[in-house]
Amino acid sequence: MPLRPDTKALVVFLAMVNVCISVESSELKASVGERISFVFSP
Repeated sequence: MPLRPDTKALVVFLAMVNVCISVESSELKASVGERISFVFSP
């Protein structure tokens, strides 16, 4: 069954957060965090 657009966005966001959490390098984590903030900022 197809996901609604907002549900799909949430799933993608959670996947990105999971990647952030599992990343060892804090430098990479910071750059990914900035990218997420930029993408999801209004």
